[in-house]
Amino acid sequence: EFMEEYRADAEEKALLEQGEKWWKADEKPIYDQKEKTISLGARKLKVVKNQVAVCKALFSKPIGEWMQVYEINPPLKTKQGERGFYYIARGLNRKVRQDFGVDIFEVGMTRIRIKKELFS
Repeated sequence: EFMEEYRADAEEKALLEQGEKWWKADEKPIYDQKEKTISLGARKLKVVKNQVAVCKALFSKPIGEWMQVYEINPPLKTKQGERGFYYIARGLNRKVRQDFGVDIFEVGMTRIRIKKELFS
């Protein structure tokens, strides 16, 4: 069983290195507010703390549309202000890249979006 999972992961990694997607064409990332997870295909990723607020606001928008830091309600509680949002968004993107093998977010200093080009 372990070897099957290892082989599947290796195949997915090879596809991504070739620029191909491992998820099905009709699959899109989904945020589950109750479980506080992002899922894509069969993979799930737990989000924590301020990432939850970012995901809640981001996934309420259509894929590809920018979510601005001021749209997060309640506002994030960080010591760095808007820079804190940037650190949170980058950390979320890094976590997704590690677990899913792809950057599904595009991050700016005060905004973030799900990359539409990956899911259209």
